[in-house]
Amino acid sequence: MDGATPPHGDAPPTADGGLIDEVTGLRSRGRQLVEELVRLSRQLAELHRAVRAGQAAAASQRSPERPAPRLPVGGPSVPRRGREPVGRPERDSRLP
Repeated sequence: MDGATPPHGDAPPTADGGLIDEVTGLRSRGRQLVEELVRLSRQLAELHRAVRAGQAAAASQRSPERPAPRLPVGGPSVPRRGREPVGRPERDSRLP
């Protein structure tokens, strides 16, 4: 190389300090974005707490004589139509 072109990745120097100003501006913008992200994260946490509190309040107001329906532990006791029985398939007697 003859030194006339800067190596790849190096920005050409400017007489008015443009590169320094650009980096300073990018840092400032980065700080603004981080501050906004923190603010939005806090808002999301507050909304999440409010939703959870609302769900808890709704659950406590549910009438005790009609609790939420629940399935048995093993699932539905009535087999669904159209389903094959579970287990080992019968061996075809035509096979040797």
